[in-house]
Amino acid sequence: MTEGQQDRPGTAVAAAVFGFVLSGLLLLAGVILVEGAKLIGTISDHGGSGSEFVFDGLVNFVAAALLIAGGVSLIGRKPSGRATLLVGVAIVLAEGIYWFGRFANGGLFFWVCLFVVPAIIAGCFGVGSATRTWLNGAVRR
Repeated sequence: MTEGQQDRPGTAVAAAVFGFVLSGLLLLAGVILVEGAKLIGTISDHGGSGSEFVFDGLVNFVAAALLIAGGVSLIGRKPSGRATLLVGVAIVLAEGIYWFGRFANGGLFFWVCLFVVPAIIAGCFGVGSATRTWLNGAVRR
């Protein structure tokens, strides 16, 4: 290890890994939402419409792309990677709040938590002091 170089902290790796796992879930959910909306058409009697699901699926794709790009950049010790990852996390949290408020019932609570909990963990690891210190060392070089 050269002077000024530090080992990558586990929190940075964990933030990226949680971002990657979450992006996989988001991509899968996005495909299901978009394809399901095509099959169903409009399901207004269940509180939603096909266009709402298509829009949410597209938002999932955007959030997944940000999480992947952010995770890769974060592992590459780029401070912008943390910001990109956190924007993806924020989108997932906003989606979770929306869907929980929209369909507050027991069955959906599990699905909201499936996405929100890893987002919170990735965000916390991403802004943690070890990750911040490690990224600040990259800026000073």
